[in-house]
Amino acid sequence: MQIMVLCFTLALFIGCIYCFKNKLYLYFFIPCFLFLPDYYGIDISDALPVISVSRIFLILFAIYVLKYKRRSINFSTIKNIKHIKIPSEYYFLFTYFILRIISNLRYITTYNQAYKTIFSIVIEQVFLLLAFYLLSPTKEEYITLLKSVVWTSNILFLVGIFESITFIKPFDILYTVSRGIINESQVKFGLLRATTTMLMPIIYGNVCVLLFPLILYVYEITRKKIYIVSSVLCFLAIIHSGCRSSVLYFIAILGIYFILIIKKRDRRIQFSKTLTVVIICFLVIYTFLPTNLHFYYSATAKSVLNEVGFNFDVNEGAPNESMKISMTGRDSTPRIVQLSGIYYTALHHPIFGFGAGAQNRDDLKYYFYQKWQTIHTFDNGLVEIFCSEGIIGTLALASLLIFITLNLHKRKFYLLSFIAYLLTTISTINLFTFLFFIIAININWDYKPE
Repeated sequence: MQIMVLCFTLALFIGCIYCFKNKLYLYFFIPCFLFLPDYYGIDISDALPVISVSRIFLILFAIYVLKYKRRSINFSTIKNIKHIKIPSEYYFLFTYFILRIISNLRYITTYNQAYKTIFSIVIEQVFLLLAFYLLSPTKEEYITLLKSVVWTSNILFLVGIFESITFIKPFDILYTVSRGIINESQVKFGLLRATTTMLMPIIYGNVCVLLFPLILYVYEITRKKIYIVSSVLCFLAIIHSGCRSSVLYFIAILGIYFILIIKKRDRRIQFSKTLTVVIICFLVIYTFLPTNLHFYYSATAKSVLNEVGFNFDVNEGAPNESMKISMTGRDSTPRIVQLSGIYYTALHHPIFGFGAGAQNRDDLKYYFYQKWQTIHTFDNGLVEIFCSEGIIGTLALASLLIFITLNLHKRKFYLLSFIAYLLTTISTINLFTFLFFIIAININWDYKPE
């Protein structure tokens, strides 16, 4: 096992050096930054953040930016900042960063997670935006970057489907830290819920949802059918994550894509034909699937339909009792009751919340089964930000969303990605890494090198 980790790490760093020397590091770093797991790295102390491999690559990215930047920020620029015309919407972005740092400074002497969060905001959000500004990629470089992300995501889709069917999780060999970092293994309808490097099935499912607009955009640019295959793999990966909400989000994004992006009649006809062919192919393959997969797909379809008002027996046709799930309640119930955490926080710590990492402590409680209890997780982005950072953090997030909204005119796929992000916050924490990658691409794309 250790030999496999060493070989993978060696191959990764050889690729890193090669891409750095050949000015390809942007296309190497971003997929690593998005997809490498938090548990893959060096763990020095619980008081410090994990020195993950992705953070090591981030340091190298900073060097790369300084070496190959097309823009410069020098002392004279800072000195004359009053004379620089800053678009008004950027004040909302600045407000987001200022308020989030303030909300976490409140607990910096109390909880280690507070300065870890500040570190993440400054290094993984502020710097990412600044790096794209300094590098100022061309349109062709942006397209190449998106392709690198999409092709890497294809690997994640395939691995997710593989681990769900085989119960083998290849990325578990990368768990090299000593501290406990969540890495769930859950079974549903007789198959393992896919997780890959995303720690939890729900996060994996929602990351696939966030990647879907990028796949659609690359398809629109290239019109290559291979990206239709990528879309199908994305959908199958979501199904194998076992996340009903993510399936509904994918369908919603597909519908919005049809309405907002495809305007011409002939394109819509072609889209409808392609979708029909894909569905027919799946139904034909479905009839020849092994019993366990046949049941998994049918049970998943029924459970998704039950979420929108139907009342199917999802356990009907189960090959054995072990493949059935409990019908005593819906999985979404804990997410609904977590909204009571906002009320609890408003009563006790409304301004600053309970501090970053509140879900891992017993300070925060939710009201369910007629009493206040703790649930050591956040499954909703609004609950996460309000309970962790209170009114100040919530205003910060609102400022960020206003900034994004004011920039939606730049391109329709920005809107598609933004809608995808908002949908994912309903059923999981705020996936800020992916959000700021989307922001970095969209706010810089139209700029020309100076």
